[in-house]
Amino acid sequence: MVVAVAIAVAATLTVRLVISATDHSRLRSEVKLLEAEGGSANVLDLLPRPLGRKPGAPVALLTAEQFSWPYPKVGQGTENADFADANVSEAAKIGRAFGEYTSWLPSAYGFTVPAAKPNEPVPQRNEAWFPYLEKMTTDNKDSIDFVRRTADGPPAMFKTVWTQGAMITLSHLSRLGRVAKLLSADAAVRLHKGDEAGAVQDVQTVLKLRLLIDDDPVALSKLTAFRMDSVAFETLMMILSKGHPDRAAIGKVLQELDGREKRNRLTAMLFGETAIDMDTFRTMGKDMETFLLMTEGSVANPLSLEKQVRTWLHMAAWHRTADECSFLKAMREIRARSRMEFPQILDGIAHHTPAPASGTPFTALTPDLIRALPGLFYEEAGADARVRITRAAVALYLYRMDTGTFPATLDALIPKYLKESQTDPYSGKPLIYRQTKGGYLLYSIGEDRKDDGGNPTVDVTWQCDAPQSTGKPQGQ
Repeated sequence: MVVAVAIAVAATLTVRLVISATDHSRLRSEVKLLEAEGGSANVLDLLPRPLGRKPGAPVALLTAEQFSWPYPKVGQGTENADFADANVSEAAKIGRAFGEYTSWLPSAYGFTVPAAKPNEPVPQRNEAWFPYLEKMTTDNKDSIDFVRRTADGPPAMFKTVWTQGAMITLSHLSRLGRVAKLLSADAAVRLHKGDEAGAVQDVQTVLKLRLLIDDDPVALSKLTAFRMDSVAFETLMMILSKGHPDRAAIGKVLQELDGREKRNRLTAMLFGETAIDMDTFRTMGKDMETFLLMTEGSVANPLSLEKQVRTWLHMAAWHRTADECSFLKAMREIRARSRMEFPQILDGIAHHTPAPASGTPFTALTPDLIRALPGLFYEEAGADARVRITRAAVALYLYRMDTGTFPATLDALIPKYLKESQTDPYSGKPLIYRQTKGGYLLYSIGEDRKDDGGNPTVDVTWQCDAPQSTGKPQGQ
């Protein structure tokens, strides 16, 4: 009996050693493939690098604190601040005004003002809150001037703090998002005062600020960059619909849009996420508490006894090397998809729906790390769609300045106003353009990849209600 048990134990250990040796060999092969692609297993090799920086060139090191201001955030007791109540602080009123303005801006997922609650009008700029928005931009003149200098200055990067494992402090991302909206509010105030060139400059500044985080090797930075672009485009739509900026000002925006789609690509970010998650594997090891928290339970919501047993069994069978190897293979496939072109890149990916976590006890962590990543390709498609729609809308504006009317088709814009046809990343076909009585409708078919006729709730739309003809050409 004892001999039989000893033989069984020896056989189990031998099998485990063979499996371990095989997994380590596969892991080394996957790491070599990663490095051959230009990636790294060391996350420190992938820290942000300022765009255009030459070796030894000076670089400004920025902190999140430089991009903040003292007003309450929307949601911190400011939503219902009564503008007419003398007992309500000015800071609270300014906080509400900022919230009113950002809800008045077009939706972050399109270019049309979002619908209000049923039977309620769409929020519009009004004299109740606009003066407080103006006060906010006036009080923050120094901050606005600072970000403009930063955007126009030498290469710069944000200071990021790395801690043990894959933890990283990126507090500058939320600050940048708020600064983008502050600049948008400043553009609205300038437009109201007739300073159209200054309003367009605010849009340019938002587009330039995005470059500060283009090299951050994490998904959250890329998503923040997409949101900043969206704020810039929405603000530009407001300017073009309510003002008449000159050719020089609007032409600079077109220059900022050059090559934007290349900067939207996710491949470099996926290298960063790969290295960060490999660090997770290394630092977690057999840390049972960490593993439990990363699966179905939490300190505030403990696992049931059944789930505890199942999780402990998984831990007993879990093989870190095998799991890491499985992760690297899955990431390699996702990176390969990132190099494809639209719309093929979206084929076979559920529309913004993370794949259900699944895996064997040997590879229990991999599904949790990768399941949301494929959905980022829809984010990239949306970002590209907004870039191309904005580029076409600016070209239409310039065409109308020269001719006094909008063209019958977008082809009339090539090559004087557009270098090439603007394709819809969701369909691979040209953006849809239709003349209307009041102007035109320009749109992408959006995430459902169906033509819904320019429905702003599902399509990415740009609606221009300017008169069809100005009577005579402008800007000659």
